Amino acid sequence: MKRYLLRRNGEPIHLTPTEFHLLALLMQNRGFPVTHVKLLRSIWGPEYGTELEYLRSFVKALRKKIELNPSEPQYIVTEPWVGYRLCDPENPAYPAA
Repeated sequence: MKRYLLRRNGEPIHLTPTEFHLLALLMQNRGFPVTHVKLLRSIWGPEYGTELEYLRSFVKALRKKIELNPSEPQYIVTEPWVGYRLCDPENPAYPAA
């Protein structure tokens, strides 16, 4: 059985396969916004693109697992009307221009 595991401060955090793929896609594009459509189609398939509630639900669940304060996210930041961006709170200027 596959397990999707992330560690925060050495403590394991179990991720569902969908949460894992969502985080992996954001990590591959860290510092840059990833559109709702790209996230939906990459994770759920090419026939998806307007099902924002799917995406919001999984982002909310992922934030609960990785953010210190999910209501004020520092890692998975919403880009209004665009999508989401993975940030490094230690280096808010990332990526450098």
